[in-house]
Amino acid sequence: MIKDRHTSVIRMLFVMICTLKLSPLLAQSIDDSYWAFDNNVIELSCDKPGEQFFRVILNPMPISPQVKYYKSKGSGEWTGTSGKYGGRTLPEAPRWPVEVVYTKADEYKRNGQYSLLKDKNIPKPNAYTLTLPDIERGNEISTLSREFGDYHKDYDFMVQKRNEILKNVALDSSSADWDKVMAFARYAYQKRKTSSSKLKRGRYIHAVDFCIHGDFCVGAANAFAGLCSTIDIPVRLMAFSHHTCAEAFVDGQWRYVENSVPILDSLRNMTGKVEVGPMFTFSFQEMITDPHKYNIPSMKMDYVDFTCLSDDRKGELEIFYELHANWIFHLYGMYKDAPYYNVDFSLGSARELRLLYPQKEHLAYKSDHIPRMWLTSFGTTTAGENRPNWMVIGQGSSIRQTFYINTLEDVKQVKAYIPVPQKFYRAMPEGGGDWYYAVNGKRYYIKDTDGWNYAYHDEIKANCVMFDIPLEALNVDNK
Repeated sequence: MIKDRHTSVIRMLFVMICTLKLSPLLAQSIDDSYWAFDNNVIELSCDKPGEQFFRVILNPMPISPQVKYYKSKGSGEWTGTSGKYGGRTLPEAPRWPVEVVYTKADEYKRNGQYSLLKDKNIPKPNAYTLTLPDIERGNEISTLSREFGDYHKDYDFMVQKRNEILKNVALDSSSADWDKVMAFARYAYQKRKTSSSKLKRGRYIHAVDFCIHGDFCVGAANAFAGLCSTIDIPVRLMAFSHHTCAEAFVDGQWRYVENSVPILDSLRNMTGKVEVGPMFTFSFQEMITDPHKYNIPSMKMDYVDFTCLSDDRKGELEIFYELHANWIFHLYGMYKDAPYYNVDFSLGSARELRLLYPQKEHLAYKSDHIPRMWLTSFGTTTAGENRPNWMVIGQGSSIRQTFYINTLEDVKQVKAYIPVPQKFYRAMPEGGGDWYYAVNGKRYYIKDTDGWNYAYHDEIKANCVMFDIPLEALNVDNK
């Protein structure tokens, strides 16, 4: 029988796709520009013909270039696949999380409750490109306002509101982006602050409806994004257990934008404060690594307990970045009587962290008391429909994953997990048969490691096939 080995609850951290460095020998074996910055590749394969197979879960990955991860029987060519998500075709990648655990962190916070890993295994800048969903003014999958229910009227209203806001603070189209975006952030915060508490929560989350009626955090964040989109300022929302805030791309960097009334009011009443917002010079990720450094107060919604995995220290609630493009017709939160299309990323890995912050030279990954991190995504990426897709990996075919490691110093363990959508062993030999893992070309047969290691994983939230990656087989980037 396959051993039911349960993994420990790995409370990890939230981060998003990376950039990686490749050794010359490995570069010759991977003729795919997507992997050009990775220095390690793992495969799961079986060269012998037969009917044995398993399935891997696929996620939409709106990144460029296309991920080539699958080699079919007899072709010898690595290829990728695409799937339909939320009315759009998006490239896919398999969920094959890779985790590294360290013996110590670079820094500990809150009396050892949290550990920071600084620039460990974070790929170099600009390795991957995040492709925003192509949702433009008048797109047929747009979400319409309750007020007008018309694409063009919605957009024209937001342009009029933009001009009104800028005029009220003596700004115009020639003013600095920072000043204009700060004006939008202040408007969203003030409109939320003065909104009636008797409003039915979530009714006016559309940017247009919020500007007319007011609403809570989701509406404020959507209105802010809508206003910025009229001057081509990219915005993305952070949605988690009980709040939604935003980031805006201003002056070449992502800036944290808050609309929480208790937080912003408290900052204004503090002494010795550094910044009061609602837009800050630092990113959301930088704030999360050490909220007290930036004087973000502890509230009922306490950012102190956020890690790169969750916001409640229990591994239950993930942080999602929602990506907005051009004009905000796709929203976080939905009407019961209106369509909802979006692309979400859960911030869960070093690769994802780099994808979200390609401009940052230095990045820190925040864990719990155990210094550990995911090198590749362990969570789900949704695109309007939270339904997993999967593909069959059979004898004669292969699947691969790549990842980046810049040092093995203080590394305790590196482990790979493949989530599978059903009973894995129904079509597989219990002892491993001729199936093997390959790490940078070196094969490790399953039968030589006591058979398949298969169990439910609490954080991945799926049954997984697991494999300990030998440290001596890994490449590192010491530059």
